[in-house]
Amino acid sequence: MKVTDTKFTNFLNTLHPSLQDTIESTIDFSTPEKLDDDFLQLIKGLDTSLAEMMKSGATLSTNDEPEEEIKVLFCNTQNTDFDFTTAIEEQVIVWDGDYVTENDLVIADRNIVIINGQVICKNITVNEAHLFVNGKVICNVLFGASCNDMMTHIIHGIKAKSIVENGHYTLVEDSIYAENIVMIHNEITSNNETIATNIYKGNGKDNKKLSPSITNNEGYFDEEKFLHEIQSTNYKLFN
Repeated sequence: MKVTDTKFTNFLNTLHPSLQDTIESTIDFSTPEKLDDDFLQLIKGLDTSLAEMMKSGATLSTNDEPEEEIKVLFCNTQNTDFDFTTAIEEQVIVWDGDYVTENDLVIADRNIVIINGQVICKNITVNEAHLFVNGKVICNVLFGASCNDMMTHIIHGIKAKSIVENGHYTLVEDSIYAENIVMIHNEITSNNETIATNIYKGNGKDNKKLSPSITNNEGYFDEEKFLHEIQSTNYKLFN
């Protein structure tokens, strides 16, 4: 793990072991490594000059660059209006305590956000970022969207009206209680039990099941329309 901040490493040791492992793996994955055997095997069968060019380019982008130190920001937990989407120098944001607000919680811009406590809010949007919660989540909507390379990991269960993902892995160690679960390009899973009234899993095109209020003219899931729809008290995801 590319973090030398003693306060952060000591903090990690206080978290649930499963969450600690996930966070360490995420940070390692976020930092360029040396060329691995799979990559070398992949280019082995290519034309010699092309293989050498690819190897040289990959080496320049990883091995020859100084190893980047991951920077960590510990937040003031008294400030519940903290904007997690603000561009900051730190890649890891730690909220050491409960996060409770009547507003939405939005996490974006490839940040790694760790909340060491309960999260109680209106809607949660995790867009091109990671969210790790060492506690319980209570919200109206939990929505995750990325290119299938980021995740949300919750330890003590979640209670929500809707949990939706569009290319974002969501793992809950305890139970999931929801009215609606929508999986477009990835998984929403529990290591305990999942209790939901409506569960949809597909490629996002289902004119018969998904509501027109969250699909485009071709019947595919529309993220922009979905985010607008959930602002309504009586939003509808299914026909």
